[in-house]
Amino acid sequence: MMIRFVYAAFLCALLGVSLPAYADDAPSFEDYPATIYRGKLHDPHLVRRDCSELNAFWCFRTRLKEAAREDGITFAGSFTVAIWGCGTECQSGAVIDRKSGTMFWLPTASLGYDYRADSRLLIVNPNPSEYWSGAVPEWLYREFYVLGKDGFSQVYSDKGDPLNTPHPIPEEVMNDLEKYCADHPEAYCFQQDQ
Repeated sequence: MMIRFVYAAFLCALLGVSLPAYADDAPSFEDYPATIYRGKLHDPHLVRRDCSELNAFWCFRTRLKEAAREDGITFAGSFTVAIWGCGTECQSGAVIDRKSGTMFWLPTASLGYDYRADSRLLIVNPNPSEYWSGAVPEWLYREFYVLGKDGFSQVYSDKGDPLNTPHPIPEEVMNDLEKYCADHPEAYCFQQDQ
């Protein structure tokens, strides 16, 4: 099946036809609107001076304060996003509620985040195929979260439909591929699924 997809993708590239990369039912920013807060902006509320599990935000106080000072409202109408690295292909961070200074952890990402000031939707690993050469690994997929009063809730994921899963190949492309394979027996072609 994968060989079939690779040849079809190659033929599609030659013919200028594109295969869909994502499912159409993924949420959009417009599905989760947020009104931009125009009041006084509060700094992150850092209460304890230790890095205990209960108050690990303290460990990232410099980055949190920098984001609050420099970035303004960047997410969900009243939040500032602060992001930092956590290793190879790893980003982490928090959002700061600028109305109160309260913070929530961001879900961990491999290839960053996409978000807007006027939406509560956060997309983790927004465009894996743009950053990854070759087939996108099965473990790498987009995740969609919505910020609520108690933090983030996942509302959608491509995990059930990994980006490297073959999508239906258009019939005309399949016909051209089959003709090419029949005309070029020396080429390494796929075998039809039985």
